Amino acid sequence: MRDMTGYGRYAPRRPGKTATAAVQLLLRAADDYREGKVSCVQVGANDGAMADPVRPFLVGHNWQGLLIEPHPAYFADLIALHGKNDRVTCVNVGISDSAGQMNLYHLNEQARDRYPRWIRGCASLDRGRMETQLQQAVQAFGAQGAPGDLVSVAIDLMPLEDILRAHEIEKADVLIIDVEGHEIPVLQSADLKALDLSLVIVECNGDVARSEPEIIRQLADCGLDVFRIGDEIVGLAPGRLKIPMEEMLAWLGVNPLSTTGMVH
Repeated sequence: MRDMTGYGRYAPRRPGKTATAAVQLLLRAADDYREGKVSCVQVGANDGAMADPVRPFLVGHNWQGLLIEPHPAYFADLIALHGKNDRVTCVNVGISDSAGQMNLYHLNEQARDRYPRWIRGCASLDRGRMETQLQQAVQAFGAQGAPGDLVSVAIDLMPLEDILRAHEIEKADVLIIDVEGHEIPVLQSADLKALDLSLVIVECNGDVARSEPEIIRQLADCGLDVFRIGDEIVGLAPGRLKIPMEEMLAWLGVNPLSTTGMVH
């Protein structure tokens, strides 16, 4: 393991979980760069609690957040968590490259006690992806599957550009995307370069990994350096973060997928 001397509070608290540690490191660095005044947009916020990387910053710091979640039940949980925080705005809609309506496939809430908690974070516009997630939970985690466990709800879709305009957001520091297979339409639904982002985190695992080259291209076209960190594709704006990012990411075993100027 690399010597952690000199990294101070940026050193991961749980080095064995390097991917989670790396993401938290980047968020803390963004927090420092903006001196705590970070604007965050999260597409696919779920309940705001489960494996949510920005929750500590929205609750315990001075971050402003636009949190977007289409699932009615998960959105209700999101409101319960952040509804009294005047720095956080929650929007109940799905994001895509055009307005419309689609079915969102998800675990039947009546079956949630028979499945591991993480399955509740896997709602998807792709029925096949959600079927695979349920099958994995049954096979690998001993969940007791039953007919009717997979259900859907019709949700409204809007381009991210329209949501940002409605809330008068012209610039943002951090963008988080966790949409279980709908990443490319989300990325294409706003002028990300105009947002002048410092950090973008896109969940990209399972069959979504087929979209990795296009995700990388989209982020690189915004002038971001792009890395794979665990299940995430991460875009970093060169020169924005105060810590020695190249050295820290190398220490974590993360190699660049695309660079435009490397972060210092």
